[in-house]
Amino acid sequence: MRTSPAPVPAAQYLRMSSDMQECSIENQAVLIQQYADANGFKILKTYEDAGKSGLTISQRKGLQSLLSDVLQHRAVFRAVLVYDVSRWGRFQDADEAAHYEFLCKSSGVKVHYCAEQFGPEETLPGRIMKALKRTMAAEFSRELSQRVFIGKKRRAQMGFHQGAQSGYALRRVLVGADGTVKQILRGGELKSISSDHVVLVPGPEREQRWVRWIYEQRIRGLQICDIAKELNVRKVSWIDGKSWNRYAVRQVLSNRKYAGWNCWAQRSQTLRTKPRLNPREQWVLVEGAFKGIVDQATFDRAQRVIRQRLSYKSDEVALRELKALWKRHGTLSESIIERARGVPAVSGLRRRFGSMANVYELLGFEPAPIHTIRTAKSKMMMGLRAQVFASIRESFPYDVTFTRPSSRHRYCIAFADVGHVAVVLCRSFDRAEGLRYWLMYVRAATRNLPALVCLLSRDNESIEAYYVMPKIDALTRMTLTPKDPWLQGGIRVESLTELHSALIEVKGWVPLGTEYRGFSNLYTQLMGRPSRNHIHDEERREAAARIPVKRQL
Repeated sequence: MRTSPAPVPAAQYLRMSSDMQECSIENQAVLIQQYADANGFKILKTYEDAGKSGLTISQRKGLQSLLSDVLQHRAVFRAVLVYDVSRWGRFQDADEAAHYEFLCKSSGVKVHYCAEQFGPEETLPGRIMKALKRTMAAEFSRELSQRVFIGKKRRAQMGFHQGAQSGYALRRVLVGADGTVKQILRGGELKSISSDHVVLVPGPEREQRWVRWIYEQRIRGLQICDIAKELNVRKVSWIDGKSWNRYAVRQVLSNRKYAGWNCWAQRSQTLRTKPRLNPREQWVLVEGAFKGIVDQATFDRAQRVIRQRLSYKSDEVALRELKALWKRHGTLSESIIERARGVPAVSGLRRRFGSMANVYELLGFEPAPIHTIRTAKSKMMMGLRAQVFASIRESFPYDVTFTRPSSRHRYCIAFADVGHVAVVLCRSFDRAEGLRYWLMYVRAATRNLPALVCLLSRDNESIEAYYVMPKIDALTRMTLTPKDPWLQGGIRVESLTELHSALIEVKGWVPLGTEYRGFSNLYTQLMGRPSRNHIHDEERREAAARIPVKRQL
């Protein structure tokens, strides 16, 4: 009696870009199950990317996890079942889709496309058809992107707002096809009917008054950074209760929508590429589309003041004004330039000349040695940080991503099963009594994240030790010593290849509560829990005992 062969263990990969797609996750799973029953497969695991674009792999945690399991030989399956070629991805480079499929195939895991006419056999017609399907999937995304762009451009030319955010002191209002007002949209809300449109209207009167105040102060000559400081001193909140900064004030002063214009397509980002600035002839500018908060004359006056400050001056004029500023003050610094009126801003000078060091060289000005030292240290730390990120990418090529959750964060690493992880570099110092310590600066935005703490060598040119910590329990900055009990509360890893397993272990730990560890402006003090200070006192005594006593003559 012949026995039927054992089913082949398989995994299924499901993806859709949005909930409105006809080919939903459930439909894909049903068809894949039918294919598995008919061809002798048994589905053991499911990888899913719901609501994820197929243009890139960066946001597709399911596909990243699949490739990681296959390449690290953790897979218990010998085949991957996918609905069709487009579900695997609409990569703009067809070779990228083929590359990921080859990685699976080279590890003994074959990819099957269940809804395609070509079979899994590697025949010449099948390979040609598969390559053609990949190209067609990429072309579909390009054509769809172009159609969406044309539709948005037409609606923008009609004066309707295109975009999710309205900005400070403005609100988005949903109107029907006949122009009737339906409701005010809150942050994150989108229209649900395609025939509806969104227009901008002025927000609360209190916010409008502050917008007019910002324009008045800028026209009078107050600098953007000083306007932001004054707003924060007066406890005026920006969007979502955030504090004002230079970027927020500049947006209010430079955006035409505050004068009633509908502006669109100044920047564009298509097919998951980097945002780029479009040529001016491609911009869509509609005057009088909304009710402005400031009149056009006030807006134009503010732009003239900004142009005098920023990049509309020639290099010769900008350098001549800086020389005059140097002559008045007898020296130059970034703070002096920022406070001065009528000279380009530091940010504009950096964009134009590359760095402030180049500006000083063109002027013939020699900054104080401390500035040169600080610049060299900053470049060294940036180089070491880049080396750490490169080593992590090399150790986890398909598991790790590098991201910046917000403008307050530095770039972090992220694992699908861990989340965001801060990377902190600590410079090494030596006290006169022989005690060695590291100084760790703490950013509020990353304080509650797990952290990879990198302790530098004595010459601060390489990494000496790595510690994985469940949390950084300090508010400002912290001084660490070799026997610091805080470091003992983490995991020391000898190599970055152990990073992921250490993060998984500390993920379940309950970190210590946050404490304030103050510091003097003259020198860093060892402060914190009594137990930490007790250990530090012992280390200081041990270090002092190792220093030979000078013989009295």
